[in-house]
Amino acid sequence: MAQELLEIIVSDDTTNLEPKLEKYLSQAQDGTLLGNNPLVVACEHSKENCAREIIRLQPQFAWGKNQQNGYSPMHFCCENGLITVVKELTKVDPELCRLKDNHSRTPLHVAVMKGNEEAIRVIVTACPESLKMLTCIRETALHLALNHNQCGSFEVLMEEIQKHKQEELLNWKDHEGNTVFHISISKKQVQILELLVHPTNGPLVEVNAWNRQGFTALDLHYRNYSDRVDRDISRLLHKAGAKQGFVPYSNGGQPILEPPPKFTEMMVESISWVTKSILLAVLIFIAGAAYACLFNLPNIYHLEDHVKFTMLSVDDLTSASQRLPNVFYFMVFNTVTFTGSMIMILANTWSLVSKWSLCFRAVPLFIMGTMSMSYALIAKQIIPKFWVAIGTYKISSFWLMGLFNLSLMFSIVMVWLMVKKNWFDFFQTKGLSNQQDQCQPSNQRAIYVSRRMPALIL
Repeated sequence: MAQELLEIIVSDDTTNLEPKLEKYLSQAQDGTLLGNNPLVVACEHSKENCAREIIRLQPQFAWGKNQQNGYSPMHFCCENGLITVVKELTKVDPELCRLKDNHSRTPLHVAVMKGNEEAIRVIVTACPESLKMLTCIRETALHLALNHNQCGSFEVLMEEIQKHKQEELLNWKDHEGNTVFHISISKKQVQILELLVHPTNGPLVEVNAWNRQGFTALDLHYRNYSDRVDRDISRLLHKAGAKQGFVPYSNGGQPILEPPPKFTEMMVESISWVTKSILLAVLIFIAGAAYACLFNLPNIYHLEDHVKFTMLSVDDLTSASQRLPNVFYFMVFNTVTFTGSMIMILANTWSLVSKWSLCFRAVPLFIMGTMSMSYALIAKQIIPKFWVAIGTYKISSFWLMGLFNLSLMFSIVMVWLMVKKNWFDFFQTKGLSNQQDQCQPSNQRAIYVSRRMPALIL
């Protein structure tokens, strides 16, 4: 940005702002205003007079963003409490309320975190849809208000939610499965709890909702039970009909347990986005190395020296005199590595683009399909040629390699499932023993078993 224009903005003097602004625009070569946007600078430094004048002269600057954190002028105004500028920006275009920073936070989220209640009202009035927008970790403005101990912001949001008939937002869950009720219990915010569970027409929230660990709000309360405030919270919860996250035994005496997470659920829920990206990079490297090995086989094994068996029986496969060439076993293990990596890449990619359109999933599916086909064609050309007779059927060496491949992968999956089951049973037993030491309400006489499950790591 031109030094003269910057000095005018910093001094908040609008006298010579218009000619300097026109000069700056005439000197801009590529039209890219990110980082050097005069309105962003004015709002970032709380220069209200200059900000309002720039909006009047060049309203297109309202769409610019700061390069460091992705803040737009609306974000900075909500952070610094420039309510008049916020009102001017909403007049330019209400869609400015939907702009997101580098962490997917909207101006409403910033206003909530800073406790700027008037800015909250202005933004929600101009753009009610902003109430439903989420951060990168699936937090609503309500979650942010409680996590930053902004009870005043939460109360204002409650008023706006009821005004716009969006009470379902109170039961929305963040990335850990916690609703605002879970968070208010964890932070012991009695004022918020009274607002949620004691309105005239009954609780506004689902008081027995589970988070991803299987805990209800009452479970979280008992885990941190210590003082008089907790006793007050206990009375509120029991009046609202809150229950623990435990399931009674069935008629046959067996506990009704939640089944362990499925593979796809584990990939999506138990591994963070960054971890999945790193894992994806490692798997791509492994698959590429396995693919490249096919082209280096002539340098490792002299393929022309291989004995070409014409026909073998099943007994010949275990005979020392008729042992298969080493390159065959190498191809089997290399194919297992390549196939397993491709399956994991597909599962990982599928979960990473789970919120995108089908075309984004079709692209990696098509690429991996063509790579797998080319691998199979090359392997078929390289593998030693022989046949195995099983009764009246003959199996070529290529399909025998496929059978070995499936057998190995099946064995690996079975071992993994056994380990997962033993892991789940261990924590289930541990959770049951811990349950016996927990304080239970006096009116609950039945035997319960914890639904809590450990997060399974792939």
